[in-house]
Amino acid sequence: MDIRKIRHYDGKETRVTFEEATKDETEERTRTSRHAPEKSFVDALQAFLPLLVASCDLGDAWAKSGVITGLTFGEERAKGGGTRFNLMLHARHTPSGHSAPILFNSPLMHEARDEKEIGKPGYVPSDWDDAIDEVKKQAIRFLQGKRQQADLPLAPAA
Repeated sequence: MDIRKIRHYDGKETRVTFEEATKDETEERTRTSRHAPEKSFVDALQAFLPLLVASCDLGDAWAKSGVITGLTFGEERAKGGGTRFNLMLHARHTPSGHSAPILFNSPLMHEARDEKEIGKPGYVPSDWDDAIDEVKKQAIRFLQGKRQQADLPLAPAA
């Protein structure tokens, strides 16, 4: 199972899109739930907030009250063959004194191809590997029924 998108809207809805190999091909499927995921799922998403703030040069307000609402994972063909990973983060912040949030999508960040690209803007920092692995693990646990209300089934996306 390959996780492609994770969306979490403050317990109102959680949506996970994944690719699953079938007998003949790979199919993309989406499952949604209006039931709260485990705290570890939300914590795994929030682990990306400091990384987002640093990589996109966002201010202290984002660091204090920003919320990661999702991630989108992808792959693209690399020059010279093969593929490389890419990532986009989705976040929300409500400035003090305002009722409407600012919605933010990070730039598409690519996996570094060589030493010259490591640490440069536009590339996935190498220290994000653990956070990426953990959030994918938590998304799979969510799909397997590890939620606060585990007895309620997931529904296919409408």
